[in-house]
Amino acid sequence: MKIKWKSKAFIQRFLSNVPRSNDIYFLGQVTVGRARDYRIIPKVQQGIDLLSCLYEIGEDIQDRFAVELGTGKSPVIPILFYIYGLQKCCTYDVSRWLRESLLVSAIKQLL
Repeated sequence: MKIKWKSKAFIQRFLSNVPRSNDIYFLGQVTVGRARDYRIIPKVQQGIDLLSCLYEIGEDIQDRFAVELGTGKSPVIPILFYIYGLQKCCTYDVSRWLRESLLVSAIKQLL
């Protein structure tokens, strides 16, 4: 079921005034939204594209430290970068979107 952007904006605006709005929004995502069949392929491709850009300019992430702003529901790119040798990554988001169930799903998909 695709939801029109105006309806989604209305829902998000309404939820912004409700206690535990992130939990309610996530419940909607896992029942009718994108999180019900969570696939990390687009994020993995984005990470590979970033790595390619870095390698093209002569940069390597091996043993480096990184910061990710806007972690989202699961830190797919930091995990991918760790696989490629990143030493450490601190991730931050203004909202608590990170979900253990999606993190476990992301790790299983990477394996």
